[in-house]
Amino acid sequence: MDIKDVNIEMGSHRFNNETLSFYANNLLEYPDEIDITVVHKNWDEEDKRALTNGTYIFLDNYLGELDQLLRPVYYVFFYFFAVFFTLRWLRGD
Repeated sequence: MDIKDVNIEMGSHRFNNETLSFYANNLLEYPDEIDITVVHKNWDEEDKRALTNGTYIFLDNYLGELDQLLRPVYYVFFYFFAVFFTLRWLRGD
């Protein structure tokens, strides 16, 4: 799924690849964690609640669709590793 295909409209606000961007926050004490800040192009402190909720809905929709596309890949890898480690266990490795 292309992020350009995801568009959420809430009232007068739009949430899509043209209005949302993000940048990474590098946490030196937690290098394996993913921490990002999402930025809305038309941020307005007065509409903070609506913009925050719309951003969460956008991310939930996009990541949910991405999960559906990648789920079969997860199952293949899980099956492969389950078989691999079962065979190693049976052999006594």
